[in-house]
Amino acid sequence: MADQPLPPRGAIAAAATALAYAGGAVLLATALLTTVSVVLRWLTRQPVPGDFELVSLGSGLAVVGFLAYGTLLRTNILVDTFTTWVPRRLARGWMPSGP
Repeated sequence: MADQPLPPRGAIAAAATALAYAGGAVLLATALLTTVSVVLRWLTRQPVPGDFELVSLGSGLAVVGFLAYGTLLRTNILVDTFTTWVPRRLARGWMPSGP
C-alpha cells in the first residue's frame, strides 16, 4: 500500500474534517436508533415510530458529511473499495493514474 499524503491544511480542510466527524456522529446515532428500535420491538412489539425514515435520513446526512473530506483527499470510495484486492499491476491497467 502506498504512503498516503498528509491532508491539506487550512479553513476548508478544517471544515471538511469537521463535517466528516459530524457525519460519523450522525451515523453512530442512526446505529444507536436502530439498536433501540430493535430492542423495543423485541420487548414491547412497538418500535421507535419513524425509525426507517430517520435511519434513511441520517445515513444520507452522514454520506454528505463524508463527501467533502473524501473530495479533499481526492479519493473515490467505489474505486478504492473495488481495487484494493486487485494486484497492483492489474489495477494500473484500468486506472488512469494507477494506485
